[in-house]
Amino acid sequence: MTKLLLRVIVKGNKVIFQINDNGCGIEKEKLKNIFTSQFYKENIPADGSKSNAGIGLSVCATIIKAHGGIFRQ
Repeated sequence: MTKLLLRVIVKGNKVIFQINDNGCGIEKEKLKNIFTSQFYKENIPADGSKSNAGIGLSVCATIIKAHGGIFRQ
């Protein structure tokens, strides 16, 4: 099972969210797009079995930016 670590740090009037996991990783050539809508997971099962679509980080980045935040990888 993949472990996910979320840290929330308050510095003055700013909040920093730091997310780490021990997942299998993402190929280097795809890293530049992981926080954009251009990143997606390939080979999603056609049978409807559980699979991640690969859009979660893009959604997180959009929410942060919508609230005036700065998003860095």
